[in-house]
Amino acid sequence: MSEATTSDVNALSQSIGLTARLAYWSARHRWLIVLLSVIVFVLAILSIAMVGTEMQNGGGVGDSGRADELLVERFEVAPLPGAEVVHARIERIIISNPSLDVDDPRSRRRWIPLLVRSRVFLL
Repeated sequence: MSEATTSDVNALSQSIGLTARLAYWSARHRWLIVLLSVIVFVLAILSIAMVGTEMQNGGGVGDSGRADELLVERFEVAPLPGAEVVHARIERIIISNPSLDVDDPRSRRRWIPLLVRSRVFLL
């Protein structure tokens, strides 16, 4: 009887897919799976800590960092003397169109309604 059972198990293991066999194996080796999961998690955290990130004052790197520097350079207003400065996150919408200037009436007709609609979502 044990021969028939062994051959049935072998036939069954060949007919089921890789995912089912992997699930069966991981169910039988639970503690090994837990240990490997913890090791992978710790290695991921260590690799993030070792690599680090490049941050600038505005937080941007590359084109977004250069855009942030330009916005601060050209549009930042100095605080009044004696005024309390509160640092808060600022959301900016940057619109670029190579064929239209910002002062062109066609540009204003096109972008202002979009900005008004987006403001509704920001409130």
